[in-house]
Amino acid sequence: MKKFLKLVYSVFLVLATNILCGEITREGILLWYNSTPKTAITPPNVVFPIVWSILYLLLAIYLFLLLTSSSLKESWKAHSLFILQLCLQLVWCQVFFGEGMLFYGLIVLIVADFAIVALIRETKNLGLKLYYLLYPYLIWMVYATLINLSYVYENGEIVVF
Repeated sequence: MKKFLKLVYSVFLVLATNILCGEITREGILLWYNSTPKTAITPPNVVFPIVWSILYLLLAIYLFLLLTSSSLKESWKAHSLFILQLCLQLVWCQVFFGEGMLFYGLIVLIVADFAIVALIRETKNLGLKLYYLLYPYLIWMVYATLINLSYVYENGEIVVF
């Protein structure tokens, strides 16, 4: 039963983040993003839901394996870093898409990138090889940081509200 509850918790946490980020992003796309010139490194909009679906699946698997591979006492730091980076995703969606504040979105993404690196290191410190599940996520987030940087460079600061 404990494993099942950890699975439900893992899926719920990641799915809730996915849903909230998706709603914020959809609103931003309609309000300003679609009318803003895209940078050369920005992929077509159809790529994002595919990539994020895969990444959220990997994140849910990672969290479940983390919670079932070690005790709460051992994994509290990794668990906290995991929740931090999910919160940073939400903050970035609100800042970038919700508010159109490109520069501040870039700052949030840089902090998120460091949080993911810290999460990978902490997972390695626990002796768990499941940190490999985080590499696609880190690569995508660094790419997102570069996209955000290119938006700042090309468009300056856009503020919707």
